[in-house]
Amino acid sequence: GGRVSGVSASVPLVCAPCSGGTFSTAAAAAQGEQCVACPVNTIQIGASCVCKAGTFTPDGAANIACRDCPEGARCEGGSTAPENLDGYAAVGNNSFVLCPIRGACLAGSRCARGYGGYLCKDCMPAHFANARGECHSCPAAAAGAFAFFVIFIVAAAVASLALFVYASRTPRSERTQGDAPRKTVALGPLLRKRMMPASISMVIQALQIVSVLATAPFSWPPAAQRALNGFALFSLDVNVFASECTLGSFGAKYAAAMIAPVVFGAVLSLVTLVFIACRRVIPSCRARLAKVGLVDVLLASVFAVGPLIYLPLARATLVLFDCRTLPGSKHMWLKAALTKRCFDAQWWPLFPVGMMGVALYVIGIPALILITLLRNRSRLFTDSVVVAKFGGLYKLARRPFFALPVWLMGKKLAIAIASPFLSLTPSLLIAALLCVILVAGLIQSSVKPYYFPLYDRLDLSLTTLLSVLLVCGIVLYSDNAGNPNVRTPPQAHFVVVVVFLAVAALVAVAVSFVVFDIREVLFERRQGVPSTAFEQLARKRMRALLIDVEDTADFLRHVESSSVSDLSTATETSDIELVEQRGALTDAHTVSSASS
Repeated sequence: GGRVSGVSASVPLVCAPCSGGTFSTAAAAAQGEQCVACPVNTIQIGASCVCKAGTFTPDGAANIACRDCPEGARCEGGSTAPENLDGYAAVGNNSFVLCPIRGACLAGSRCARGYGGYLCKDCMPAHFANARGECHSCPAAAAGAFAFFVIFIVAAAVASLALFVYASRTPRSERTQGDAPRKTVALGPLLRKRMMPASISMVIQALQIVSVLATAPFSWPPAAQRALNGFALFSLDVNVFASECTLGSFGAKYAAAMIAPVVFGAVLSLVTLVFIACRRVIPSCRARLAKVGLVDVLLASVFAVGPLIYLPLARATLVLFDCRTLPGSKHMWLKAALTKRCFDAQWWPLFPVGMMGVALYVIGIPALILITLLRNRSRLFTDSVVVAKFGGLYKLARRPFFALPVWLMGKKLAIAIASPFLSLTPSLLIAALLCVILVAGLIQSSVKPYYFPLYDRLDLSLTTLLSVLLVCGIVLYSDNAGNPNVRTPPQAHFVVVVVFLAVAALVAVAVSFVVFDIREVLFERRQGVPSTAFEQLARKRMRALLIDVEDTADFLRHVESSSVSDLSTATETSDIELVEQRGALTDAHTVSSASS
């Protein structure tokens, strides 16, 4: 570069060096201009002005103004083009976007090990994607893990039949000729009898929600993420068994997840038919084993297992319909498997399978339970046959809240819909999860829907700890501005500690309540009546309600001196009105506690 001393045709050009930070071009010389300052964001190197560090020009040209480095890129200056940072991917035209899979994109337009393709979204051969879309190497025993999953389904079907037979057995004292039980059965012990500790299923369902929070876009630090991922097993996620390594594709994995409950039903039907044949053919089986029907067994399995697996099953069904766009692509992609496009020749064959899942599982399970409860509403607490068939659905709930299972599945459905479809707009996802978990928890804590106070306390404890985890996720998301690649700020480490404390408290609460529940169930099996603690509470609540009723002195003295089994014997007869009166008394403690 230089400057011009004159432009007359008769006077030769005399060039002199430009001072620092200025330059001259041939065009400037032709116009008779002197040295001019370097453009914005440039520095002089030799005879040219080039981009300084942190800026760039689209074509790398010198002596023109440079632009600020785009977000997600590193600009070394000079004539070099911007280069993506870790966690970002280039999409052309010097534009960069967040990597759709955390940890997949590396600086220098490279993909992490196991990833490849556009935006590093594809899992390479011998790798599979987990629930968050992260690629992992297929384990050496992938086929064995999937075989274990199949064996688990078969074992669960056999166990379901065994539990049904055990629950359906008729005590010897209530048998007459052959297998015909007496028509009149005392509803007291039968109505509230607990075969298994209900706290176990409540804890499992809470841990399934923890698994949902683990997959939410809350920018969990790696240590917290690993702690939360430990609960994925309770969500019955087929990815835990690396099923894609064995089945070979997302389509096969999705079909297997949708067919698994059907396989469970088929195995259960086959085992039941073998059981029925054994009972009919072998006299010893007929004498020792209870009479069962195929339809009753299938319904009982749906009522027992359906609410327990509803959340993971609904989420697994709805992933087929969760599609998103990707920068630089005109197609829609499955969020659960970014290698697969929506609405293409490979997606449409899965559409009928997905609609079957929606009809059978997402809508069918709660609809079947609700219809069953409503059709038998007048006999739920008075008919021993109805109690024996469907009591497992509602007998843990107080009478006004007999539809409690449907309410709980509605809460799970809201979570199952929000977690995938709102994940790209975390603010809406946060609002939805807060609404479902907190509002539903407040309602349940106020009405106390469970017959046994133990379960109300457990539900409140689990809801509180889930809320703490959710708030921690919200804080971490806010601190990182929604960008998982931002380094965790120092103040967020305190939140991580709270996450670990909440997880530890969740495990401690689960263990303590389950142990206490098992003790109560074992006591009831030995005594045939509710536990001593419940007896005392029942007497207190009944006396508080009946103290102002005239001519009840004798009854009150009987309440003070009698056990719950005595009250059941005194009130449970074939007279439906007396049975209804007894039902009101057994629920008295929860009504009184709610009013107090």
